[in-house]
Amino acid sequence: DWFVKAADFIPAAMHEAHEMYLNKTETRDPDPLHAAQFLERAARMGHPEAMVQFAMKLGQEKRWQELAPWLLRIETKSSIAQFVRILQANVPVHDFLVYRASQFLQNLVNEGFEDARQLLHQLQKVATVSQNEL
Repeated sequence: DWFVKAADFIPAAMHEAHEMYLNKTETRDPDPLHAAQFLERAARMGHPEAMVQFAMKLGQEKRWQELAPWLLRIETKSSIAQFVRILQANVPVHDFLVYRASQFLQNLVNEGFEDARQLLHQLQKVATVSQNEL
């Protein structure tokens, strides 16, 4: 029980509690509901691995609008590429998310990552089409 109490305040402990509840032990069966709650809490508190796992869960459940901001929080080139694909699929997202993704990609372009340039162009193209439809 001390571990669960620690999970109230410490993101790494929240993630560990997720793992603990996910698996069977000698004294208890798996508890997927509690595991999911601890995963989401750890992700919201910024635990990197939990954020990725939570985003993957949202993607598997096809919860695209909820997934979009998580992809930006993760801030990897692959997560931003997934964000662009979500936009290309006409999933409605908040304008600020598009702005934030363009900032992230522009910074990569400025640092010399040429493949980010193409992704930025795709993002701008999708964003322009979306604005024209309004």
